[in-house]
Amino acid sequence: MISKKTSLIIIILVVSLFVGGLIGFYFYTKNKNPGSTILGGQVNRGNFGGYDPNNPNSNNNNNGTSSPIINTGTISEVKIPKLRQISDVPTAGTDFISTPIYEETNKNVEPADLSASNSKKVVQKQPKIIDTKVTIRYIERGTGHIYETATSTLEKTRISNTTTPKIYEAYFTDKGDNLILRGLIGSSDIVSTQYASLVLASTSEGEVKNLEVKDLPIQMSQIAISPSKTQLFSIMETGVRGLLSKIDGGSTVGIFDTPYREWIPSWPQEKNITLTTKASGFAPGFSYILNTQNKQITRVLGNIYGLTTLTSPNLSKVIYSASEKGTFSLNYLDRTSDIATNITLTTLPEKCIWSKLEESVIFCAVPENIAFSTYPDVWYQGLINFSDSIWKIDVDTGESRLIMNIQEEAGDVIDVTNLYLSPSEDYLVFTNKADLTLWGLQLVEPVKKFEINPLDSINSTSTSSTTSN
Repeated sequence: MISKKTSLIIIILVVSLFVGGLIGFYFYTKNKNPGSTILGGQVNRGNFGGYDPNNPNSNNNNNGTSSPIINTGTISEVKIPKLRQISDVPTAGTDFISTPIYEETNKNVEPADLSASNSKKVVQKQPKIIDTKVTIRYIERGTGHIYETATSTLEKTRISNTTTPKIYEAYFTDKGDNLILRGLIGSSDIVSTQYASLVLASTSEGEVKNLEVKDLPIQMSQIAISPSKTQLFSIMETGVRGLLSKIDGGSTVGIFDTPYREWIPSWPQEKNITLTTKASGFAPGFSYILNTQNKQITRVLGNIYGLTTLTSPNLSKVIYSASEKGTFSLNYLDRTSDIATNITLTTLPEKCIWSKLEESVIFCAVPENIAFSTYPDVWYQGLINFSDSIWKIDVDTGESRLIMNIQEEAGDVIDVTNLYLSPSEDYLVFTNKADLTLWGLQLVEPVKKFEINPLDSINSTSTSSTTSN
């Protein structure tokens, strides 16, 4: 019989041999592979400049001298998908916000000679704008919380967490710091309109932005924002009157009166507003241009069933839809020649946006299939959802280019509406009408971004010796 003491000694020896073997194996493999694994990430000690010390066949640009190879971590490409879902909850409004970036403040001061006192005085120079930061800002429909993200990152920053529930429409103004909010009062069908401002406030957790709101007249049935985002046009329910005011509702003047109701306003050009009757495949529609200065009204289109329109920023071109025996068509009116032509691709103007950089170009979401029905009624009512592809169309030449089949890329049906182009027109954001989520699409190939894993910089230096041939 083996005593307990002898058994204990044997167990200790076995465990010691096992642990010693593991330690020896670790140092053996580490010496064989200088690019060792640290916390699951492999440190690559070569290749960045074309020379790999572990590969004798790689190029040697060091002329045979010993050279330290500095490791700053594993460099990995940040994958920014061409199409991405920006919000996973319904949104009420979005826009691109441009913020100037100034040069460092310590570069903006210079001494000035004061001959009378023989002393130097610091003179503050005006900061110089060296770049512009463009971000996507949006507001959640259910909470009123405001978020911001960039096209080059998947991260989102909450700008304001002031809860303002049931926001159905929102329009950003004044560089994104002010908004026009639209919703319903309680459980009624009365539309409320508010002017809201993001105001900086100090809390125990630091500085935050709160959303302060003030009520505008509740009789506003429809509104439009000027291209400069400094003016507000509203159509009042009582008597159908059009009012022009500052963006915050001040200095109101009447510029439009009519006995007819059901107008949809749009503001493509600073001095001119378009007024189109609400569309139905069962009734003829009409479209006009209202000059905000002389209050004159010019007829553009009329007696077209299912008429919806989208006017170019310079007012010279109009795309419009027309209902046709269970379907619809997309057409283009050149106002200079007064000639209308059919666009081969079929979609609704609400699914398009005019380029501001190319006068005759529109970006449109085009349905893959269109079921037989009465349009645009069934689409407005949500009885039919489309599955769209994004196209770039030149209305003058008739040329069109497919940018992306959204369903193939997203793996789901996306019914595109409310399109916004970035200032450089390299990015497009839009809303999925089916669930009101916000999406973004890169229109040009994005610049590759890289990030460095800081865990890999634990062992950051090594020395490699090579012999010249």
